[in-house]
Amino acid sequence: MKDCMRKLIFLISIFLILLFNSPPVFAQTPTPEETELLETVTPTPVRVEYQLPYPGLLPGSPLYPVKKLRDRIMEIFITDPLKKSDFYLLQADKNLATAIILFDRGRKEDSESTVSKGENYLEKSLSKAIDAKERQRYVIETINRLELSSMKYQEILKGMSGKSSGDLKKKLENSIKRAEKIEKMVKEIKSSK
Repeated sequence: MKDCMRKLIFLISIFLILLFNSPPVFAQTPTPEETELLETVTPTPVRVEYQLPYPGLLPGSPLYPVKKLRDRIMEIFITDPLKKSDFYLLQADKNLATAIILFDRGRKEDSESTVSKGENYLEKSLSKAIDAKERQRYVIETINRLELSSMKYQEILKGMSGKSSGDLKKKLENSIKRAEKIEKMVKEIKSSK
């Protein structure tokens, strides 16, 4: 019994010594040529960290027209350009979240038209942000969210496009280009400070 305990303690000691006394391993930094080759061979898509809101009622629900009426009334009563920009951005994000659900449920055509409506809201949001900036308002937060939203649109649309074919795929690819254009415009505004 004592011999078994001694052997067990000896083995555990050896294991711990080997575990904690191993020489450090350093990662080799790739050369610029290797880095360039890696980037061209294995592009890694970057996931956009941007939380979409819960969309609420979906098209097809009997109460959906009431929701749209409520949104139109709210839109009319918001007069401040910065607040209106934020409202339009929220509507754009809700449309994207709705489009994802519709796409996953097999309502792909409805999904594409919802994406298009969402991009219309993105453009309206950008326009109102520009108005607010011209009125010397602090628009950096809204502009940053607009940029992230347009990038999220591109990420989601690329995924949808990869799962689509024919006319729907072409429409989604056009929507991707539209989101890229919006992102470019937002970046120009950010750089013009």
